[in-house]
Amino acid sequence: MFKKRLKSFRLFIGKLLIDYNSSNTDFKHTSIKKILFVRHDGKIGDYIVSSFVYDQIKKQNPTIHIDIVAAKANEAVIEKDTNINNLFIVNSKSYVTLISMALKLRQNGYDVLFDATPSLLRNRELLFIRIVKASLNIGYCKENYKLFNLNLPIQQAPTAIIYQQMMQLLGFKSNSIQYIIPENRKALKESEAFLETLSKKKIIAVNLLGASRSRKFISDKAISLIKNVLSTFPNHAIVLLTYPQVNNWIKKIIDSIDSKQVVSFYGTTSIFHTASIIKYSSLVITPDTVAVHISDAYNVPLVAFYSMEEGNFIHWRSLQANAVIVRYQDNINQLTEVQLKGALEQSLNNTNFN
Repeated sequence: MFKKRLKSFRLFIGKLLIDYNSSNTDFKHTSIKKILFVRHDGKIGDYIVSSFVYDQIKKQNPTIHIDIVAAKANEAVIEKDTNINNLFIVNSKSYVTLISMALKLRQNGYDVLFDATPSLLRNRELLFIRIVKASLNIGYCKENYKLFNLNLPIQQAPTAIIYQQMMQLLGFKSNSIQYIIPENRKALKESEAFLETLSKKKIIAVNLLGASRSRKFISDKAISLIKNVLSTFPNHAIVLLTYPQVNNWIKKIIDSIDSKQVVSFYGTTSIFHTASIIKYSSLVITPDTVAVHISDAYNVPLVAFYSMEEGNFIHWRSLQANAVIVRYQDNINQLTEVQLKGALEQSLNNTNFN
């Protein structure tokens, strides 16, 4: 209780000292030459659902300079995005590195600082924005912050639509949303070489792991799901998505099923390998929203699992009209055999698997 009160007091004092009106409120869309996107969360999914924004801005004005401040976790993906001029990696938990970066970025003279994070800003994040001193700060859910000249109020909508509306607030046109996955040729070739070993069978990509423990299938449930996939789609290869830290567990699952149709690409070392496999799949089954967004980018049919937590579902749901959505109460392992079979049968009816 004391720690919470102390934190609230620090935020109050910080806001009082740092959060005052920006001096420049005279804004014209046509005057934008440099935009700085700020993203401290390190979530790859959040980058994917905003990828169309950078592309559409550049198409409308190729001379606009787009920079991004991001966490190290996003570096591999963002640095491949040809619409981004500069990527600056920062540790958002460190006052020293944040302030040092802000002083460096201030010299660039940004016309717009774009912050779409809905969360409460920490003092160091407020100070970062204050020091950068962009002509205009646009935010989401920032009506209680004087530092932001433009604000989009809270929306009960997918995060991509929030980005689209903020983009429109700046005066840019956006009539459609199409996620873009940057290309990594090496990962694409390696994934294609693996897929060639499957004798040209159609592929169903199955992801068994989400970001939190409540979104990870335990072994028994994973085996049950895969057996149901095999019985529903007997002519497909089932590719279990993986990464180095879980390869051994994935191998045990495959050994337990004992079917040549169930395989995994153990050479997966990056999100680009995962994206390449999803790109060539006929169906993706996943509890993880990163795989959901990649499927949306490639318009691959989808079975996605979400908890009953409505905020997470609204903001990170698939944009595909025919996506099969399965909800569970608190933990994905609460899903019943009936629910799993029903979802697979529904996806079979929604999609052409001939």
